[in-house]
Amino acid sequence: MESQTITFFPKYTALVGSAGGVTYYSEAFDVSEFKDVRVQVFAEVISNSGTATAGIEESSDLQTWTGVAVGVTVGTVLALSKTDPARYVRVKITVTAANAVGAFWAKGVARAA
Repeated sequence: MESQTITFFPKYTALVGSAGGVTYYSEAFDVSEFKDVRVQVFAEVISNSGTATAGIEESSDLQTWTGVAVGVTVGTVLALSKTDPARYVRVKITVTAANAVGAFWAKGVARAA
C-alpha cells in the first residue's frame, strides 16, 4: 500500500477546555506498514481566550505513548510529521481556559516511502 488517508478528528469536532486544560485523544491507527505520517491540525475558533496544543503521539503497544505537542494558532493549519513511527499513532489536542470551546479537525496521510 502506497498511502492511506487518516481522519483523526472529523471536521468540525467541538472540544471543551477548562482552566487546568482538557486533553482529547483520537483513535489510534496502525501505521506499521508505513515509513512516514504527516498530519494537519486546524482550529476554526477557540472561545473565551482559550489556547490549544496538538501533537502526534506514537506507541508500540497501545499502552505507553510518546510525543511532543506544539501550540495551535486559530485559522492556521498546523503541519506535523513523524518519520519511522512506532506501530500506532494518534493525535492529542489539549484545550486550556475555563469554558473555552474550540472547533477542530485533524487529518493525515501515511506513506510507504
